[in-house]
Amino acid sequence: MPVPGYKTLTLPEAFIKEIESIIEKANAEAGYKKYRSAPQFLEQLIAQYRNEPKLEHFNMDARGIKVLDRKLGRKGMIVDVFFRPDQVRCEYCESSDCEHTRFALSLPKVQELIKKKGWKPK
Repeated sequence: MPVPGYKTLTLPEAFIKEIESIIEKANAEAGYKKYRSAPQFLEQLIAQYRNEPKLEHFNMDARGIKVLDRKLGRKGMIVDVFFRPDQVRCEYCESSDCEHTRFALSLPKVQELIKKKGWKPK
């Protein structure tokens, strides 16, 4: 029985297995869990057709940055990216090299903070 506010979608088992295979390959290529489930994968695929940015700077302090990732969950999810003198670390992906860390490092405010502290993350 679906959760209130949700609908159940029935797909052929072969199609689900194909999606799971694509997810496994994409995760291996990315080097981290880019996708955690078939529904998340399908949500991201659909989100590509929306006009909203996938990632958005939400908040920042001296320890790190919060990134709104609109492709996670139903309405998006806040992902924490922490700064250290030698690395940047994404709490969600458990990685120092994922789309969240790359996005964080691309922001001028983050570059300025890291430069000001004299840090050289890999």
